[in-house]
Amino acid sequence: MKRDPILYLDDMLTYARAAHEFVQGMRAEAFKRDTRTQYAIAYALHIVGEAARNVPAEMRQRYPQIPWQEIIGCATASPTTTWAPVTTSFLQRRSGSPRS
Repeated sequence: MKRDPILYLDDMLTYARAAHEFVQGMRAEAFKRDTRTQYAIAYALHIVGEAARNVPAEMRQRYPQIPWQEIIGCATASPTTTWAPVTTSFLQRRSGSPRS
């Protein structure tokens, strides 16, 4: 039984919102020192990426303004080498500018 693609979109939104809440009001320096929050963000973005990967290609093609490949890349990014740029990018997209 195939899962309804809307549920993948819901997962993306749910986990992206959770990641945003994890860093709400947190400054960049505090984030760098908070391993627990880093792992929470990494997990949430991994789920977002996996959900995006499961959105059917036809649906992704209908919304070319969404950076699907970048989002899907979150699922396979190595936490030790690429989560900092990913989370920085995420924070910038959510807030409009990075906090320092």
